[in-house]
Amino acid sequence: MVGNVWEWTSDRREGDGGRRVLRGGAWDVEAWNLRPGLRHGLTADTRYPFIGFRVGLTVDQVSAP
Repeated sequence: MVGNVWEWTSDRREGDGGRRVLRGGAWDVEAWNLRPGLRHGLTADTRYPFIGFRVGLTVDQVSAP
C-alpha cells in the first residue's frame, strides 16, 4: 500500500548515521514516486504529517475463537 503516508520501518540505513528507513511515498510526492521500493532515511525524531506507521500482526499470533 502506498500513497497515504511514508511508513517507518525497523530498518536502518547503512553508513548514514543510523537513520531509520521510510518506505512507500505519501501524498506529498509525485505519482511516479509512489512505489513500495522507494526508501528514504530520516532520524527517528523527525515528525511530519505525511509520516506514519503500519501496525501488523502475524497470523500465528492470532488465536481462533
